Amino acid sequence: MFSLLKVQEGDSSYAFYTHDVREVTLCPTLQPSERSEQALVEGYFRLGERWVPVIPLYKLLQSPPREIALYDALLVAQEQNPWALRVGRVVGFQRCSWEDLKPVPGSQNTYPGLAAHIDDENGQIPVLVLPQLLLESERLAMERQTQLIEERKQKAEAELALLDEAHGE
Repeated sequence: MFSLLKVQEGDSSYAFYTHDVREVTLCPTLQPSERSEQALVEGYFRLGERWVPVIPLYKLLQSPPREIALYDALLVAQEQNPWALRVGRVVGFQRCSWEDLKPVPGSQNTYPGLAAHIDDENGQIPVLVLPQLLLESERLAMERQTQLIEERKQKAEAELALLDEAHGE
């Protein structure tokens, strides 16, 4: 048996393995990040002696942006260099057995870090692996940037070819 931490972000529910979460806290006032709108880090908060970066779940899932709400929660990752995931709210815990999980093959991942689904009274809930969520989101962002660079390269090559044609006439 193990526990899942169930959260809600907008109209959607998600679950995380509790052993990946070091701490759950209400979202304090964040020290804003000096980065651009595309940056994943939304801000920082102090946890003991350390400043911890906060990343909103909506950015990792590429959902519509949303402002920090009064009851938003932070899930602090159980890692050497902790980071926090901001979610809409914590719904509760669910005790499960491994047989309760419905694994998702890698080719069918619709969310970064998706490992399985679990049945709930509201249907199936995606079970996300917190450490993989960040890594997979970064990988997907890199793929998008690579695709944009390739598109720009093709456009530049096409424009150069037109200029060569015009110059050759």
